[in-house]
Amino acid sequence: MNTSFISVRGIRTRYVIVGHGAPVVFIHGFPENLYTWRFYIPLLSPRLRLILFDLKGFGATDKPLGGYSPWALADFVKDFFDALKVEKAHLVATDIGFTVACAFAIKYPASLDKLVLMAGAVSKEGISAPEVRLLSVKPWGEFILKYLGRYAIKMGLQKGFYQIKIPADIFNEYYAPCKEFQAQRALLELLRSFDEAGPEVLRRVSEISCPTLILWAEKERFFTRQSAESLRAKIKCSRLEIIPACGHFIQEERPKESAKIIEAFLCGY
Repeated sequence: MNTSFISVRGIRTRYVIVGHGAPVVFIHGFPENLYTWRFYIPLLSPRLRLILFDLKGFGATDKPLGGYSPWALADFVKDFFDALKVEKAHLVATDIGFTVACAFAIKYPASLDKLVLMAGAVSKEGISAPEVRLLSVKPWGEFILKYLGRYAIKMGLQKGFYQIKIPADIFNEYYAPCKEFQAQRALLELLRSFDEAGPEVLRRVSEISCPTLILWAEKERFFTRQSAESLRAKIKCSRLEIIPACGHFIQEERPKESAKIIEAFLCGY
């Protein structure tokens, strides 16, 4: 995958643009980066212009100190739009990117066409995995990432798949950037910001006015099904679809099935 870099208010940001049609910006989760969307490129690019990037603090993008709450990262996404001169786009997000996308939809509705939320939650109440909750607790988060990081990320990735054993190349792609202290610091700050920012995002999700697709995995093990159903009830123009026999990493385990649903939703057929 040929990638480029662009300065987003001084933050060197890695990105890829491929395809033709309406622009779609993708926000990954943890421990992912833009690599997680690779299977969607041949499936969606014939009809859509895919814009993949590494979020601030993750992958090959710069990891400066501070500014990792969902609201601050939503501002970063808007700055990324501006740097690329994208006035309005669809947004597809997963995992921790789910919350960032909701904050973006609340704060910048004029920049958003349609929204796809995959396998995530907007507050701590929606997190079912105890290991994710433990990461947000000092000093356990620092200890786990510093001394058990390789094992924790490998186990977390495997837990996110229902029927696939993690190949070494996928693990290495995700683990390598996570070894950096700055990346660990960014993740912990984001997770810990859920205590304050999460409830506010959840309270305001009813402000999201664009058509919204909530795409869920039948075998999701990190976030609660109840959180998805709650969002479906709170966001007026939304619907919930379940991918059967699939784990957390929908875009990797069921790319064809999920891409078909996403394309139909974004293209209006």
